[in-house]
Amino acid sequence: YFFMKDKIIHLHAPVFLIAVFFILFIINSCAPSKPSLKALSITEPEKVVSKQDSLLALSKEKRPEFVAILSTAHINIARKAEKSGDRIPLYKMTHIEARNAYLAMRESLSPPPPKVYQVKNFVINKNNAEIPARYYRGAQHKKGHILPITVFFHGGGWVIGDLDTHDVVCRQLANLGNFDVISVDYRMGPENPFPAAVDDALSSIEWVKTNKLGLPINNSKIVVCGDSAGGNLAAVCCINSKINLGPEIIYQALIYPATHMGSNYPSKSKYDGYILSKKLMQWFQEKYIPVSYTHLTLPTNREV
Repeated sequence: YFFMKDKIIHLHAPVFLIAVFFILFIINSCAPSKPSLKALSITEPEKVVSKQDSLLALSKEKRPEFVAILSTAHINIARKAEKSGDRIPLYKMTHIEARNAYLAMRESLSPPPPKVYQVKNFVINKNNAEIPARYYRGAQHKKGHILPITVFFHGGGWVIGDLDTHDVVCRQLANLGNFDVISVDYRMGPENPFPAAVDDALSSIEWVKTNKLGLPINNSKIVVCGDSAGGNLAAVCCINSKINLGPEIIYQALIYPATHMGSNYPSKSKYDGYILSKKLMQWFQEKYIPVSYTHLTLPTNREV
């Protein structure tokens, strides 16, 4: 799903990397007017000669943006392996094991990290928390250019994922967009349950606004972006900006965001997700939301 102001656009096949490239055209409008820079070219794939040719047959060298696309057949194979015991699902792992498995999966499915002009690791010190972060400047930009900034929050159910699992995506964003990127490694459950992730997300936006490191960014043009759980945090930052007069955010790019923790949607009861299953969603929720919050009554669809 893409949430754009009051409108919701549904994508029939919400694949992360395809969604990322789609939103680049919109985010680029936030850049200051200047002579356009030559975008990095993407080689077109060879002609498909038969229906048996799959997306996975396209090598990393030909179409790197398609490497992470899994077909239904491959996902079904993984599910059969889970049922037979040949593959352990994430929800049967400890959160540490799941984080390691998720990182390994992302690395195996992602193309090689593209080169960028600059990568800088730093720590955001805010509200007694130390939040690791990573700054990216694209290969097509020079050191002195002042660019808008996109603050990126990774997905992973508020339990798994980090700066490294989404490093390739952030590099691609920086290379293909007219903006810099700061990826935020917010605290996660179960060590730091809700609302720690929300607090870190809000703190990171406040930190970017002050720009204490003197990064070459235009902090009056802040964009938030995130996938899944990260899309949730990005949306929360926008709500905070609106109702609590937080730092102004000019645009949000939400990639299949988790915007409602309720379980009363008919489609959620009728269908089970690929990769992200009901059991895994429950596993995330139990580790992210403390017991003290579970008594709260979630709004119904009509109330939302």
